[in-house]
Amino acid sequence: MKIRLAQSTDYKRIAMALRNKRIEYITPVHAREDIRERRLYVIEDDGEVIAQCALVNEPDHGYHAIKRLVIYNRKNCGRGIARQFIRYFCAMNLPALGCTPWTDNQKMKYLLVSNGFEYQYTFLENYEFFLKRG
Repeated sequence: MKIRLAQSTDYKRIAMALRNKRIEYITPVHAREDIRERRLYVIEDDGEVIAQCALVNEPDHGYHAIKRLVIYNRKNCGRGIARQFIRYFCAMNLPALGCTPWTDNQKMKYLLVSNGFEYQYTFLENYEFFLKRG
């Protein structure tokens, strides 16, 4: 598996994968904007894009945010995709990284803590904010 910056040529495949997932928190419009802003990363396996994650600069808050992580097909769950994205972004040596997993996503919270992120606070009852300083 290989992580790379998404290209405009990936958009059609990404849009179709997002429509098939039928999730509300990310749409093809988000993906198009993330590609245009050069902040959408994808994981490819044998030439097929199987997951995506955006790394969004939040200058007003002083960190880059890990957002919109989506694994397109359940068959790819459990393959360490989230771990790969997190380690990839941590290796960028950014001053600070933030992530907001759902409160009940114990696996993601464990993954964040095991990679040096610290719990900061809970908001909107369903989300927790974790931060890692570089």
